[in-house]
Amino acid sequence: MQPVEPRLEAEFMNFSYGYRPGKSAHEAVRSIQKQVRKTPWVIDLDIKEFFENVEHKLLYLALEKHVKESWITMYLQRWLEAPVQLKDGT
Repeated sequence: MQPVEPRLEAEFMNFSYGYRPGKSAHEAVRSIQKQVRKTPWVIDLDIKEFFENVEHKLLYLALEKHVKESWITMYLQRWLEAPVQLKDGT
């Protein structure tokens, strides 16, 4: 949601690349190449199925902190809780 994006963007660290406007996977690789010269470790997090598994109560608490417009939180809640049906019917 574009009205929320600038508020949340300010919360991310500069070295976070996933699903961020203006940041690409290629930039992430270049950043890692520079960083490994300074430290011998890299942290890689995969959020596959994050929204399916995250406790929604915690997510809603985080949204309340950053999103004051009730209409936005209503739509986000609907999106998060919407049922999904795959091609195979599951």
